[in-house]
Amino acid sequence: MLKLIKRKKHPSDFVLWKPAKPGEPSWDSPWGKGRPGWHIECSAMSKKFLGESFDLHHGGIDLMFPHHENEIAQSEAANGCQFSTCWVHNEFLNFGNEKMSKSLGNVVTIRKFVEEFGGEILRHMLASVHYRSKMDWSEDVIRRALDETERLHTFALEVKGFEQGDHEAALSELEGYIPKMKEELANDFNIPTATLAFYSFMKTINREYQGKKPSAKALSVIKETVEFFTLATGLIHADAQAVLGKVNAAKGKLSGQAGKLDAAAIEQLIKDRAEARASKNWGRADEIRDQFKAAGIVLKDNPDGTVSWSYE
Repeated sequence: MLKLIKRKKHPSDFVLWKPAKPGEPSWDSPWGKGRPGWHIECSAMSKKFLGESFDLHHGGIDLMFPHHENEIAQSEAANGCQFSTCWVHNEFLNFGNEKMSKSLGNVVTIRKFVEEFGGEILRHMLASVHYRSKMDWSEDVIRRALDETERLHTFALEVKGFEQGDHEAALSELEGYIPKMKEELANDFNIPTATLAFYSFMKTINREYQGKKPSAKALSVIKETVEFFTLATGLIHADAQAVLGKVNAAKGKLSGQAGKLDAAAIEQLIKDRAEARASKNWGRADEIRDQFKAAGIVLKDNPDGTVSWSYE
């Protein structure tokens, strides 16, 4: 390193071609055996696959200097045009007060997390904080993501089951949510605030349309708003029932209750409970309730007569 520093003509110079070290891969060049420097590798790949200039360049905040500054310097000097129009720098993912890194040994791999909790939960966690803000990884964050994912997909299923009627309350309020979400997303991809706007939309629906059939116009606005949020954020998935199943399984793992009752046993007990209540066998219904409570399971009796369940 000292030898390279001495060979610099100016303190701000950086390496475009690294001289070969024993045992390293190397190629012949006019400057001797070596390999491309880190910064020139990225400029070369960008130009090959994206062109001399492109719209969006992403990277961690720790790459702003020197990597991205050097990319700009060499690319614009070589090509004579702006390198990238917009720069998107994400903040660190932290465990407590430390950033996640291999060197610290506090890495949670994407593959392992997805196998345990599902990709939908990971997407929600990462989108719950603006990409330019630090995110603290903890069990509480995972639990919150599970609750919010459950809330979104339960709502999506409810909207899917809406039947057309003549109720048309708060229509102008409903029509204002898509513009609000667009405004937030246009503000540096602010998904968290766009999601808050969608939660307000959900509250409006629950307040104004609970147990009521929306008019054709209201139903169109409601479904259009859900579709926009789904496509714009990716936080609502096509198979909502499957996602809810993953949420339940993940909650069971976190609570240590998973395995006390499997999915088939739960569904059978729900049927037994319905039969017991229909025949006014309250003793049996109470026994089943206690079984669910012991397994950390909460039941919800839905307006349409169905029963959904989740871990506490």
